[in-house]
Amino acid sequence: MKRRAPFAWMRSIEIGEFGEELTVVPLNGLSAMAKLRRGALLNWVFDQPDAESSYHLFVYLTDGESQRVYEAPYDRGMLEAVRGKLKNRGAILAVIRGIDADVVTRRYEISDNGLEHEFIADLMIAAKTIHEYSESVKAGAEAEITRLAGGPRIEFADANPAGRVGAGSHRSTRDSYLARLRTSAAQDREKSDAQNVRTIMRGTFA
Repeated sequence: MKRRAPFAWMRSIEIGEFGEELTVVPLNGLSAMAKLRRGALLNWVFDQPDAESSYHLFVYLTDGESQRVYEAPYDRGMLEAVRGKLKNRGAILAVIRGIDADVVTRRYEISDNGLEHEFIADLMIAAKTIHEYSESVKAGAEAEITRLAGGPRIEFADANPAGRVGAGSHRSTRDSYLARLRTSAAQDREKSDAQNVRTIMRGTFA
């Protein structure tokens, strides 16, 4: 069975929707859920480490999933009613700080197994290290681009006495080029995700 792309939903929803009047349903604490044309977006505020900061997980839910989350008992974990069979496992983890909404994001794939406390522990670690993660992504992308831009790689095929370049060299060149594209895309992706979170917060969850 082909695995569903965890973040495919981000291409299907329209960020412009969040500038419209949406129905927003309050949940436990500061969390809330916005009803979209299709499905709903959960803004789960799962921690406030200090007076100015908050940790958010933005999860895209189907209509059925959003109803189960809404109807779940107060003392049950926010996603526990749907986590095992969640259709869209790709979420946006965001650390938001201050009135001007300094936002740092990373993409986070929600686990479908393990106990709730294990899931929460992993989520908290991801939130607490989000700045280091963001800097690591940028540094890795810059280093890879610099390395690839520095000149062609020397392959074993280049030392072939007959002067023939084998298929391995072509694959290596192709793979290096793809790696460069992916790291560049990741660097831009973090900025795009952060801007989308700002738009969503201003338009819907302010």
